[in-house]
Amino acid sequence: MPCTMTSLAVMITQDLNGTIIQCLNIDTLGSMNLLGTSSIIVSGFKKAPGTPNISIAKDCNALSVGWVPSSSGDPAISFAVHIQGHGTDEVVTVDEGTNYNIYFSGLESNTLYSITVTAINCAGSNKVNTTVYTLPTPPNDVHALHVGIGTNSAYLVMVWTQMGAPSNQWYNLRVSGSTFVNINKSCSGSTCYFKFATTTLNIPPPYSVEVAAISNGQMGPYSLPLKSSDQDL
Repeated sequence: MPCTMTSLAVMITQDLNGTIIQCLNIDTLGSMNLLGTSSIIVSGFKKAPGTPNISIAKDCNALSVGWVPSSSGDPAISFAVHIQGHGTDEVVTVDEGTNYNIYFSGLESNTLYSITVTAINCAGSNKVNTTVYTLPTPPNDVHALHVGIGTNSAYLVMVWTQMGAPSNQWYNLRVSGSTFVNINKSCSGSTCYFKFATTTLNIPPPYSVEVAAISNGQMGPYSLPLKSSDQDL
């Protein structure tokens, strides 16, 4: 890796996780063999790399962490991505010039995680840290029943079961027809129940119903669409 600051060569010794454990001038190296390590020779460094810019894509049980190396400082040799939270404590190290994206799966939904991305070279390191919630899980067992006789008395009943969500959880109800109608509804029990007159929707049946949980200022994915014609009317 070229370095504009100096032509001094150094040897960087890394452990099996990619963490730099030793940086030596190539002229000072004698015969050495560190067990469980690997070494690469690169140009010398005068400055630590700048702080990387990160972006995170969220899902219910996964987080995708991406980053862009900074243009300040000297180039990074490697990047360490650290995730912590709810029993998870994992560090993934990647070399400079590789794909700057790590996908963490098997996480808990609606859970806070800490993400740290560190840029490393022989002169030092700089890191950026953020916290992020995974998305809430869609509610389970959604039922939609179109009940009543006549246009004026018709109403739509929706019932669903919370999926590990806290009490007083809010949900977004999406009823589709010729248009989309979005209604926010709070739920305090394990079984949620909502009823409203279909005359207020200005949408002809059949109705397609989806429900999404809202938590920590973000809305999760919708449940699978359920048509009112799928139920016994």
